[in-house]
Amino acid sequence: MKKTLLTLLSCLIISILVFSGCTQPLKYDPSITSSMAVTGDALKYSEYIYFANAFKPYTDLQKGDNNVGNVKNEALYRVKLVNGEIETDEETLLPKNVELVISKIAGSECSFMYSIGKYIYFASPNAHQDIDAATKFELTTYFRVQTDGTGLSEIYTTKNQISKQTVLKIDNKFYLIFQDGKSIIKIELGDGIRHSATALVSDILDAVFAEKYTSENDRFIYYTTELSEENKNLGRSGNRLYKVDIVSGVSSQITSVFDRTIIPIAVIDGSFYFKMDESDTKNYYYSYESGSFSTRTKISQPIDLFEIKQFLAMRADSNNKTYYIYAVSTDNIKKTYCLQKGNIDFSSENLLIEGEVKILFTHGDYVYYCSEGENENKGIFRISIIDKEIQTIYDKENFKSANISFDGKYIYFYAQTESNTTGIYYMHRAPIRNAEIGLPCSAELLGVLDDEDIPKDEESDETEQNQGE
Repeated sequence: MKKTLLTLLSCLIISILVFSGCTQPLKYDPSITSSMAVTGDALKYSEYIYFANAFKPYTDLQKGDNNVGNVKNEALYRVKLVNGEIETDEETLLPKNVELVISKIAGSECSFMYSIGKYIYFASPNAHQDIDAATKFELTTYFRVQTDGTGLSEIYTTKNQISKQTVLKIDNKFYLIFQDGKSIIKIELGDGIRHSATALVSDILDAVFAEKYTSENDRFIYYTTELSEENKNLGRSGNRLYKVDIVSGVSSQITSVFDRTIIPIAVIDGSFYFKMDESDTKNYYYSYESGSFSTRTKISQPIDLFEIKQFLAMRADSNNKTYYIYAVSTDNIKKTYCLQKGNIDFSSENLLIEGEVKILFTHGDYVYYCSEGENENKGIFRISIIDKEIQTIYDKENFKSANISFDGKYIYFYAQTESNTTGIYYMHRAPIRNAEIGLPCSAELLGVLDDEDIPKDEESDETEQNQGE
């Protein structure tokens, strides 16, 4: 009984200290430089990991839920690493050195994080009320806060639900880029910056931009618009393809396509990828970099017989060659192919994965993915595009396949704990090294748990049962 009381008291003290962390100044070392995750809701900064503690769908929000001071589980936290590791309490087995940074929702459908200097930039569901006193939580508000949890400031609230966003560093300047309805918005980020929003283009049909800047051509956003009224009156169909320079804002038309439709797919490593039908009414994937539109390269067979659910391009570390990853499906067949640049043969020789999967990201020589089929093994996996060896990184199904981060050593994702009773998904991380050297899969919690999800020891359970009797 004494042990039980001590354990419960320890849990209570940890919970109080963590949630009241904003009342005590956090430490900040101005000499530290930052690093960030490409996507997702966690990033490493010096000896800390900043992260959204839990995931909260915007559809579950009610008025006031995202006001400062009202958010606990899904707020922005940080955990201090000791020799690169997360320390845990011997009694509760919960992470130590966890601090609340700011009580705003940092984990939701359209969230992301980026660090610049002493600031953390993050996205959160809108908390403003409209003229009818209603709150449209599907909208997104961008914030920045200092790494010590002070100086929270609002940057911009979208007018529509966003579908694309990124931060690109171009010519030593940082630009937040996102699609807001039919407009592409640019906001320069950094210390001493006014953070004013600029609409690079408006009245677009669709657009794509790079997730990270690796090539000079990644400075362009590719977008489509409708044909002119004159062409419409002539009975023509199709659309027009443009590109706009993110830095200068100068836009230029690449081509007008009559009786054909260009569908933008991605901008990766300087190449623009898109789908377009040809004169024989068959659809193909293409790549384009610069110059005349006639220099485009066909990179697929006709795709009318199956649906391409996901497409990625990657450059392998081991040989510096470019590969195309296609996750395709028909009514009965789900497969993923890996084709080296210049090869458009969707044959068994180029089959990478059999079964329904979701491609998470690529890194080095590996494609990271999770299985989505009903009869598939659940978990997070990676497969080498060189020798097709599959390694298991996480072997449970209690995780979310969205908002995943990667820092080169760990994958960060939301998962339920074994003691979960609330249905909340908390931020975890899993090392890829275990998969590399054949050790058992493991994942560790980064932050705090809801009181209902804190594990209880057997003595506590027995005591509660006796009290109930």
